[in-house]
Amino acid sequence: LDLIEEGIEKGKPLTDWNSSRVISHKNIACLKSTCSCLSCCCGEVGKFSAVAKREHVVENVIFSLSFIRAHKEAQNYFQKQFCNSENEFRGAEKSVIKESNEQIEMALAELKLYDEKEVRNIVSHFFCIVLLNKQARIVSRYQTQGLLSEREATTFVEEIEDQLLKAHMCQKSLHPGELTIESKNKFVLEELADV
Repeated sequence: LDLIEEGIEKGKPLTDWNSSRVISHKNIACLKSTCSCLSCCCGEVGKFSAVAKREHVVENVIFSLSFIRAHKEAQNYFQKQFCNSENEFRGAEKSVIKESNEQIEMALAELKLYDEKEVRNIVSHFFCIVLLNKQARIVSRYQTQGLLSEREATTFVEEIEDQLLKAHMCQKSLHPGELTIESKNKFVLEELADV
């Protein structure tokens, strides 16, 4: 938003989706350039290319979802601050919400470029990463509070780091021992029938 703030102050429309994508794509181009040089030296261009493509898709999906969430949160805040008693916006406020919705539509268009199952898979693994990071913070807090020794905390953190690496590298949509969507639905229906 810092990049487009001046334009907004001058009454120009909201363009944070395009601005943020330019920065993101520049970062990816830099990474690809650096890694291409390294992989050429190592002779693993094809291997890097597949990994880079996957990382690009993951970054786009997570970025798009985060962008949409941020806009919806901002709209809720905006509504609480500027909406009149009849729950309606005035002219300028309507324009801001309209522009925000246009930005959300751009992010949704990006998501539609990818297979729905692939998006779900990425989100599922990202959620696991978030939970593992939270678990690591809890272990750290327990150690600080004296509930875990340094040795115990280190053991837990090493296991969490191993799981984080696996979650980052995993592209599976189904894992051994995991229920399929159909079996989960069947289980829920059976549980509800017993109630």
